[in-house]
Amino acid sequence: QMSMAAPFRIGSGLGSVVAAACAARRNRPAQSQSVEESHVPPLAPGVSRLIFLGTGNSTGTPRPLPLMDPGVRSLGSQVSRRAAQGLPEQNKNYRCSPSILVQYNASGTPHNIQFDCSKHYRESLLRWYPRFGVTGVNAVVLSHDHADAILGLDDLRAVQRFVKDFAEPVPIFVGVRHVDRVQAVFPYLLRNPLPSPRHVLGPGIFAPRDGITVPRFVAAVDWIRVEDFQRFSAGGLEVQAVPLWHGSDYLCQGFLFGTEQSVAYFSDVSEVPDSTMEAVQARGQLSLLIVDALFESTPHVSHFSLADAVNLARKLRPKRVLVVGMSDHMDHEETNLKLRKLQEEGLDVQLAYDGQFVDLRL
Repeated sequence: QMSMAAPFRIGSGLGSVVAAACAARRNRPAQSQSVEESHVPPLAPGVSRLIFLGTGNSTGTPRPLPLMDPGVRSLGSQVSRRAAQGLPEQNKNYRCSPSILVQYNASGTPHNIQFDCSKHYRESLLRWYPRFGVTGVNAVVLSHDHADAILGLDDLRAVQRFVKDFAEPVPIFVGVRHVDRVQAVFPYLLRNPLPSPRHVLGPGIFAPRDGITVPRFVAAVDWIRVEDFQRFSAGGLEVQAVPLWHGSDYLCQGFLFGTEQSVAYFSDVSEVPDSTMEAVQARGQLSLLIVDALFESTPHVSHFSLADAVNLARKLRPKRVLVVGMSDHMDHEETNLKLRKLQEEGLDVQLAYDGQFVDLRL
């Protein structure tokens, strides 16, 4: 297994630069720009687009408590308060739970593949789907069965087009370790849902009344089980699932995709198995590594730190690294200023932000 021991350090003499930049940032007036004023260029022929719908941890940033109580002085409280300033779409410290959307554009008509439907999915899709011209979802790919990856599944119904109570089912690709638990959380999304529980009002009065189960408005989905290292087509995009440790007692899935330009998406990881490293290296140099980092250098039982993410980048040498899953311990601009020091090693590592997009030939 990979060892992630080497620390991430600020380069000599950079501390004063960071301090000056931070002071200037805090003293300047907040600037905001409406979404309508932000131009999103159309996709070029044969070019796909990867959109970051959420780049924070499971809680998201801002955390509520520092906003509720000005007396809170815990680590990260100041970043949470900065994240609450101005419009969320113009504040790079405002972060929803991690998820991405890939607009796969091989045929001239983009197919939209949603990776994870976090508990902030509805907020993210309302903010970013209209801006990027997303008119539907062709497939969903789930990394694991935790709340920050699945609790938005109920909102798939809101992006489906129903005609006379029928909609084309959206395929949901989910790992064999996780599918049973996901379906237990959403039993009504099964093709043959379980009967409603017996609700008793009083003697002889119980549901379902007259033996009838009332139909309800739910998403139309197809469940597809995915094995480790399996390759599958999601909305026309070939994706390979790879196992990742997410704590020593739990395996989730990362994903590799793209042939001309290759991407690795590791949204939740504490350790990379050797077999997964081999699968990544077999693809050649990555164009983009998207990787989890909860804190800057503090170890965590189920997530990489930024130091771990940097060390993985040193091993894989991708062309570009964008970090997701950050807590409010990391300010976007301050941390990215530190990370630019890695350019001396030939590494391009930066924190991602909600609404960021990367165009690639996949």
